[in-house]
Amino acid sequence: MAAKKKPIDREAGAKPVPPVDEAANQAGVFEPSVAEPSGAEHRETRIRSAAYSAAERRGFVPGQELDDWLAAEQEIDGGTSAGSPASS
Repeated sequence: MAAKKKPIDREAGAKPVPPVDEAANQAGVFEPSVAEPSGAEHRETRIRSAAYSAAERRGFVPGQELDDWLAAEQEIDGGTSAGSPASS
C-alpha cells in the first residue's frame, strides 16, 4: 500500500514549511525558517509605502511615478517628512 501524501497548500505565495527539529526547539536553539527582512528590504518597503502615499495624495495621475519614488527615497534616507522641504 502506498504512503499517503500530505495535502499541498495551493494558496498564492504559499511555501512548504520545513519540519521542526523538536530536540533543537526544546534546547532553545531552534531558529524560525522565516528570516526577518534585511535592512535593504526594510528600506525598500518603507520607500514603496511613502511613494504609494505620495501617488495617492496626487490622485494616482500617471507620469510622476519616478518623482514619487525619488522623493520617497529622500524622505526615508534623509529623514524629512513628506510635507516639509528638505534642508539645503
